[in-house]
Amino acid sequence: MITQDSINRVIDAAVVEDVVSDFVSLKRRGVNLLGLCPFHDEKTPSFTVSPAKGIYKCFGCGRAGNAVSFLMEHEQMGFADSIRYLGRKFNIEIEETQNTQEEKEKISLKENWQVVLDYAANYFASNLLDSEEGKRIGLSYFKERGLTQESIRKWKLGYSKDSWDAFYNDAINSGYNESYLNDVGLIKKNDQDKWYDVFRNRVIFPIRTAQGKIVAFGGRVLQKDVKAAKYLNSPETELYKKSFILYGLYHAKAAIRKEDKCYLSEGYLDVITLSQHGIENIVAASGTSFTEGQAKLIKRFTQNVTVLFDGDAAGLKAAFRSIDILLTFGFNVRVVPMPEGEDPDSLCRQMGERAFKDYLIEKEKDFILFKSETLMKESQNDPIAKTAFVKDVLSSVALIKDAIKRSFYIKECSTLMDVDEAVIHQELQVLLGSKSGSKKPSSKIVKQKEQSQEHLPAEGIQQQEKAILRLILLHGKEPISESKNVADFLFEQLTLDEMVFTHELAKQVLDEIQQQYEQNQILLESNHFVKSTNKELVEFIAELVANPYILSEGWEDNEVKVRSIELNYTLEALDLIKRYKLKLARRMLEFAEQALKDANVPEQTDIMKEIMAIKSFQSQIASETGNVYNG
Repeated sequence: MITQDSINRVIDAAVVEDVVSDFVSLKRRGVNLLGLCPFHDEKTPSFTVSPAKGIYKCFGCGRAGNAVSFLMEHEQMGFADSIRYLGRKFNIEIEETQNTQEEKEKISLKENWQVVLDYAANYFASNLLDSEEGKRIGLSYFKERGLTQESIRKWKLGYSKDSWDAFYNDAINSGYNESYLNDVGLIKKNDQDKWYDVFRNRVIFPIRTAQGKIVAFGGRVLQKDVKAAKYLNSPETELYKKSFILYGLYHAKAAIRKEDKCYLSEGYLDVITLSQHGIENIVAASGTSFTEGQAKLIKRFTQNVTVLFDGDAAGLKAAFRSIDILLTFGFNVRVVPMPEGEDPDSLCRQMGERAFKDYLIEKEKDFILFKSETLMKESQNDPIAKTAFVKDVLSSVALIKDAIKRSFYIKECSTLMDVDEAVIHQELQVLLGSKSGSKKPSSKIVKQKEQSQEHLPAEGIQQQEKAILRLILLHGKEPISESKNVADFLFEQLTLDEMVFTHELAKQVLDEIQQQYEQNQILLESNHFVKSTNKELVEFIAELVANPYILSEGWEDNEVKVRSIELNYTLEALDLIKRYKLKLARRMLEFAEQALKDANVPEQTDIMKEIMAIKSFQSQIASETGNVYNG
């Protein structure tokens, strides 16, 4: 394990522009460097590297981070490997702690597992291409499915012979330990305490990680009269976590980045066939229903997913489940249903490459439109069934975190379902409340600012929070009076009205700064957080402090003054904090008015007083900021 001191020294020494320029052609533009983004396809450069801040940021696709996160994202390295790479590049000696005996044994076990898995993959591939049985049964099957020799080798497809122990005997005779073979699910013992081949009489699909390591196998039985599961997958191990593996991602990741889109299918052959036909940005869940872990994998490469699913009830059910998970993670989701009785593999082979690509473009639908149309057909004119389908569709809409995007879907649902928009809003609020676990507010909620903020719609407020934090990080030390700087003023205002940030990472950063600040330790520079080992935090800070605007060459020598924040920190700080308070007041007023509707008569007088107080405060702030307030 790499010592924390070594990690810190490497991160401190790593020069972000030197690392990025090994992979991206950069040109200087003012104080920054500019180039074409390596994470998505673009013609006009929007990928910016800031040497002063130690970050990179693409203003096209949103990727951001430091030297370590760039290697992790671009080269698909783990954190430890990225540190070692940077250590070699910048001549920093990496110290690693002595592993305990238990840790050594665990590392050794994983290495031995990898060895036997690689051996098995080569064995199955050789069987398919070189043995008479493999050619006659396995290779014939793959060719019937339209696969070329090139695809068979690319995906390292294989065949396990119709024998109880052919693989076992070959492995043992080659010197492999039966315990390791058993650990990774290649062999098992029967009732007579004899070892047998788990994948016997099946064609084999090796399963790889995003880095290309073979960690498991999927096997398909070919004989229809065999009493066995059609598909069989390796058991989970420390190397193979089904929920965090996507079949085909290793081959698809470059295409997903380039196209800024991922097709999600169900089967191995869907992935291989479509890839062979030029649709390389496709993956499939590996021996499991689609999971949150798999969604996070896709999120590293794109935010756009199109779900391809079989034209049957099971395929539809799986698609709806996958869509809900994708929505939870903020993906833009579309769907392409296959005709009844078809799957992506069969339809692609039937139609041919050009026609199938046209089909995907023509049939692709927004998930709400598709789900609404599908469930509406099932409900017909049955009011009870229609009510159920409306709630089903809205349960998906409720998973969308972006309030603006959600509002568009509300309008679309109102039109599609012929339901009043206000009714949909009301039902959606119930669903959002149940998902967040919020309780019915008390009449005193407005007086308890921290509690009330937890119930408020966060999107607009969080933009203000980010703006306040950005000002503190970039200009916190700048004076706004003889006795105060920007940070002094903003901390004072936040504390005065007991305002608590709702954005989790912004709150974490602000809390750390305030704790240090109270101890007279200045922690205002963004570089402190950019050097964190928390990748999510680094990306957040990089996105926060990156500046998308760069003055053209020559402006500095021009007599025309370009207005910037530096001209008046006082006005900027005052404006930010007032607008933040105004947004909070507006949300608190909405919350209080809703509480008034739900309250008993005795409580209504107190709530009315609270509403009047909020309106008075709101009017005052609005006039100071120049906002029009309609009280």
